[in-house]
Amino acid sequence: MTVGVYVHWPYCRTICNYCDFNKVLYTGSHSSSVQRLVRAVPVALGRMLYDESDGAKRPTSKRVHSVYFGGGTPSLSPPEFVAKLLSHVRDRMQPGCEVTLEVNPSSHLQQADLEAFRSAGINRVSVGVQTFNDRHLRALARDHDAATAHHTLDMVHQVFGPERTSFDLMFGLPRQTIEEWQSDLEQTKLVGSHHISLYELTLKPNTGLHNMFRRKGLVHAPSEEFYFTAVDTLESLGRRHYEVSNFAVPGHESQHNLGYWRGMDYIGVGPGAVGHVYQNNQHVEITSIANQDAWSANVLDQGGQGVAQVSVRDAEAQLHELVLCGLRTIEGVCVKHVAETVFNAACGATATATPQILHACIERVVHECIVNDLANDLITFTPPQEPQLVGACPHCKSLHNHVIPTERGMAVHNALAFEISDRLWERLSTIFFFQTCSRKKNDETT
Repeated sequence: MTVGVYVHWPYCRTICNYCDFNKVLYTGSHSSSVQRLVRAVPVALGRMLYDESDGAKRPTSKRVHSVYFGGGTPSLSPPEFVAKLLSHVRDRMQPGCEVTLEVNPSSHLQQADLEAFRSAGINRVSVGVQTFNDRHLRALARDHDAATAHHTLDMVHQVFGPERTSFDLMFGLPRQTIEEWQSDLEQTKLVGSHHISLYELTLKPNTGLHNMFRRKGLVHAPSEEFYFTAVDTLESLGRRHYEVSNFAVPGHESQHNLGYWRGMDYIGVGPGAVGHVYQNNQHVEITSIANQDAWSANVLDQGGQGVAQVSVRDAEAQLHELVLCGLRTIEGVCVKHVAETVFNAACGATATATPQILHACIERVVHECIVNDLANDLITFTPPQEPQLVGACPHCKSLHNHVIPTERGMAVHNALAFEISDRLWERLSTIFFFQTCSRKKNDETT
C-alpha cells in the first residue's frame, strides 16, 4: 500500500482576487501564528503516520510515493520546516519519491532560497505563472509580472532542471483573446519546462473577481476553443496530454496528482487539508480544521491531528469518484480496482459473491454505452499504442480492462462520468441487493 502526502501552507503575501483556497495574509516569519504552524505540521504528520490504537506507537504499513507542499504560498515557509517534516517520512519513502514545492514568481525569491529547499529534500517545483501577459496579471491581482515569471523559471531550472519543473497557466481570463492564449502556450517552447498544468478561470462566490463581474453585469463564458487550442499546441511541442488539465514530456508526469486520479490513498495535513484513506473495508474522508490558529491549537495544545470531520463514503459515492477521476487520464478507469473497492464498500468482508461478478457487469455496461452510441467516440477498452504513464496502473499493472477516454471524452469527462457511473450503479445495486439478501438468508439458517 502506498500513500501520497499533501501539506497545506495557508500563508500568502497577497490575496489574488479569484482565489477561494484556504489562505491568510502572511505577516512574517516572526508571527506567533506562523511559528506555531511551523511547529504543529510535523507533529500532526507524525501522529497520522503512526498507529496508536492500542496505546503503542509504531509505524503504519503505508509507504509514501509523493509529498506535495501546496497553499497558499509554501515557498514562504522556512526550508528547515520542510526538512523537519520530511524527516517523519524519510524512512518510508519509496525510491524516487516525488517531493514538490509550489512557488509563486516573486522578487523576494532568490536562487539561494531554492537551493536551500533542494537541500531540505525538495526535488520538484511547480511555479504559479498563470499567464505571461502583464495586463491579465494585473486583472488577476497577481503580484508579479511576466519578466519576474521568466526570471523565476530560469532560477528553478538552474537549481532543479527543466525536467523537474512545472508551471501553471490559466485560460478564460477577462477579455482574453485566443491569440493571447496561443502566445501564452507558445512560451512553453521558450521556457522549456517538462510539465504544464492548465486551469480554466472559475468565478468563485465571494471572491473579488466574482463580485466585480456581478457588479458590472459581465458574463464569464470561455469558449471550448481555448481548451482544444491548448491540446493542439502543447502536443505539437512534445507535451503529451495525459490528464484533463495536465501535459508533460512522457516520463515526467506528476506522480502526486496521478495518485488522486488513480484512487490511491492520500493524507492531508495542515489547515483545511483533506485526506482519503481506505481502511477496514471503508473509504474514509478526513477534513482538517480550516482556521490556522485553531488547527495549530488542536495539534499542539490538545494532542490532536487537526481533524474537523471524518466521513465514510458509501459504495455509490466511491463508484462515482473512481469513474470521475479515472476518466480524467489517458490511463482511464481500472475495472479491477473499481470492482474490488466498490464491492468491498457495499458487501464487506463477509460477502458470499466475488468482485469478479462486478467486473463482468462493469464491462457489459460500458460495452452497452459504446454500442448504443452513448459514448461510442468518447471511451474505449483499447489500450493506447503510446507508452504507459510512469509507474503504470498500481492496481492491475497494465492497461487491459481499463475504460479509456478518447481526447473528446476527456473534454466532456464530467458529463460522461455521471452518465456511466449512474448506469453502473443502477445495474450494480441490483447485485448488491441480492448479495445482501443472500447474506441475510445464510445468517438466518446458521
